[in-house]
Amino acid sequence: MRLCEKLLFISEYSVPNFKTHLSVAYTANAAAVTALWLAGMAGIPESLLYFIAGTVGGILPDIDANKSLPLKLIFNIAGAVIAIFALLSQKSNSPPLFLFLILPTVFLLVRYGGLFIFKHLTVHRGLIHSVPFALLCWFLTTMLLYHIFHASNFTAWMSGIFVFFGCLIHLILDELSSFRLSEKGIKKSFGTALKAGSFKHLKTTVLLYVTIVALFCLMPGPGSFIHAVLKKSPWLAP
Repeated sequence: MRLCEKLLFISEYSVPNFKTHLSVAYTANAAAVTALWLAGMAGIPESLLYFIAGTVGGILPDIDANKSLPLKLIFNIAGAVIAIFALLSQKSNSPPLFLFLILPTVFLLVRYGGLFIFKHLTVHRGLIHSVPFALLCWFLTTMLLYHIFHASNFTAWMSGIFVFFGCLIHLILDELSSFRLSEKGIKKSFGTALKAGSFKHLKTTVLLYVTIVALFCLMPGPGSFIHAVLKKSPWLAP
């Protein structure tokens, strides 16, 4: 079944599930990465990174669903990464028992404690299902890759863009599911995914935008990235 036929099927009969979001994100990001690679704008390692970033972005908005697989995966990964950083940050003369216990303790605190708090602070189709959240994921990805993992300016920015692209695909699929073509009607869920914020949760919306601005200030300058795109792109270069 072709991608356009899948989208029509989604809008007509179903609500996109994890498998649907993953398969559509996989297909769209594979096409985008292939285009970059053919244009000479990405090597094999970078292409793999962009593909993973876009595919992860395609399932990220569903972390606000309490029983979703993406939510469990995110907190499993976050718990492991934070636990490793906590262990590596300790001094070499720390007690052996403390070093032995810090890894599982931090992991369990993040995996279960953090997950418990997150579930009670979020609702499905809330602000995590929104365009500003997609922007936050873009900016956070770029900042972390550049400052923590020491990726190049271009790689960090492009990875963030792919995360944003994946998130947008997810939101668009959710909005398509609001249309009932056979009944010429619209479900109540229309507008709950592809939105710019929520007047009902105005304080949280403002906080979200403030966080986006703060992250943008911490990101590497966009000038180098734009210059690199203009230089590398066969369609934009003079």
